[in-house]
Amino acid sequence: MPPHPAHNAHDVLMFRCPYGKYDHVHKLLDTAFVKIFGEDHRKILHDADAVNVIRQQLGYDASVVAMHHIFMDSPTRHVDSEAMNGRLVLKKQKR
Repeated sequence: MPPHPAHNAHDVLMFRCPYGKYDHVHKLLDTAFVKIFGEDHRKILHDADAVNVIRQQLGYDASVVAMHHIFMDSPTRHVDSEAMNGRLVLKKQKR
């Protein structure tokens, strides 16, 4: 699980944005839950539903950042090629 500075650095490289521009997205996905659940925090807000809520509330760009955040935290996830009803579908890859 990368720390917040790594997520922010990834944003700079991937989205060519100022460092910390999307820190609010990373904090939304992690802050309270990491303190309570540790690495198990990924079971909360680290799924397609969370990405869709972020898209509705914060916009498309923030939802893409959230998706990258989830992939960095859980590299065994991928986006299903058959998104249903325009929704992002995150699933665990079969090994």
